[in-house]
Amino acid sequence: MKNNLVLLGILIALLIGTYFFYEKPHHDHVHTYEHQHVVEIEDVTSISFNDVNAQLKDLQWKSGDSLLSHNQMKKILDVLSHVAVIREIEGAVTEDDFFKNRMDLSVNGESWSIGDFNLDQTSYYFKRNGKLYLATFEGEADEILREDENPYVKKMNLFRDLLSENLQSLKETQLFRYYPRLPVGLVTIKSEGRPAYSLDLVKNTTEPNPLPGIEIHKNLLSKFYPFLTQINIKEEVSYPLPYKGVSLGRLTFLKDDDKTEWQIILKSKSSADAYLVDDQNKRAFQMVGGTLKILFLSVQDFWDKKVIHPNEFKSFEKLPLNIIQGEKEAQVNILNREPLEFESKKFKVDAINMNKILHLIFNLSNFDQADRVSPLSETEKKIVQNESLLTLKIFGQELLLWKKTQEIIVVNLTQGLKFHYFNTDESFPIKFEDVLK
Repeated sequence: MKNNLVLLGILIALLIGTYFFYEKPHHDHVHTYEHQHVVEIEDVTSISFNDVNAQLKDLQWKSGDSLLSHNQMKKILDVLSHVAVIREIEGAVTEDDFFKNRMDLSVNGESWSIGDFNLDQTSYYFKRNGKLYLATFEGEADEILREDENPYVKKMNLFRDLLSENLQSLKETQLFRYYPRLPVGLVTIKSEGRPAYSLDLVKNTTEPNPLPGIEIHKNLLSKFYPFLTQINIKEEVSYPLPYKGVSLGRLTFLKDDDKTEWQIILKSKSSADAYLVDDQNKRAFQMVGGTLKILFLSVQDFWDKKVIHPNEFKSFEKLPLNIIQGEKEAQVNILNREPLEFESKKFKVDAINMNKILHLIFNLSNFDQADRVSPLSETEKKIVQNESLLTLKIFGQELLLWKKTQEIIVVNLTQGLKFHYFNTDESFPIKFEDVLK
């Protein structure tokens, strides 16, 4: 116990000594700046560190001819904008004392050096054009902190990580960033072996039009945009390519008189290397595999494929549901609770299985959309009416559950449509006795 007290006393003495001999002499000769931010994001036009010489040109960050990652540069700018000066320190300072973990950079032509934290780890030593300051990070932290984490230390670690990047790792990989004026108006997508289709992102229409009873997503641009932004490149390569390749498809963007066309090719039939070729702008890119999902979508991916049309779907407190299969028939009242509850005079309702069916026909949770919708032919209508299928009558709609190999089809006899759900659980309830005992 005595030894512990002695060690504690020595530690306190060392901390006090450090303060009086290292920090206090400098704090006695200071100019206070009241946490003044050094730069604002909108004022930064150049940043240099390591082998990166980033310049802002036409709202894009470039280092030489290389386009830099928009997202990474945004993070760097965010941290820079949080650097705030507390006070200036006058007098000689040996860098061995306060800049053991020195980090150098240039911002708008000014030389910056980030040094070590002071004792309480809320501020650090900072040099700007040769002048020494005590600085901190002012501003909201974007990162989630644990209770025991120091936000200043976490921000500093983020800053050091960002400025440890080199030019190669900072190059932009999102294809659309290379096209800041991409004419996103009418988009036509043609994949080999698939029907071509078009999306008018201005008028919010598709060609072909959706089937009667099906709506287009209310905001096609917001639906299309994520597929566009996920197209990633490995690198830009020399144009033209030294080989013709095998065509995978083509994307055409048109707005007013502006047009951009991308052709996607494989290097060869035996190769998985994909390239994007822009003949108009004489550019070519090697693509990242798995990011070309946009090429394999269908026009139906932009339709709102609901089993019951939103105009027919009404809010309710108690909703009658008629269930029929062969000679069996029952009425179940659905009570609008969380989770849904059920009433039946003659049967005991299996709530778990009934919820599965209602999630399917109400397009809830993982059944938000049918995978595909198709018209119900007269021949198919006769087939399903002759089979003893589980039939549901609700919201004025007559629905049949038709189990097929690796899919369940909800047949809406009222609308004359089939809603296909792929790879559904094999144990999905499709019989009267699955839901009513």
